[in-house]
Amino acid sequence: MQHNLAPAAVFLHGEEEMEGKAAKAHIRVKVEHPFRVIKHQFGFQKTRLRGMTKSRCKINGLAARTNLFLSRRQLLLTS
Repeated sequence: MQHNLAPAAVFLHGEEEMEGKAAKAHIRVKVEHPFRVIKHQFGFQKTRLRGMTKSRCKINGLAARTNLFLSRRQLLLTS
């Protein structure tokens, strides 16, 4: 059994497939970008215990504002 701190070269054999990993990273970026907007643009770091209904409403509102924020350029061009 290898320790978690073992150098990465120990686990590599030279025939790894990088193509699939690049596609996964591309998808991950698309998924994580809205969460960055929610955290950094709107300052939402953690939820408080307010009840499930209030928390769900706040998250839905943040998601809607995030969608508007991310599509603001397209919205400005069409108006």
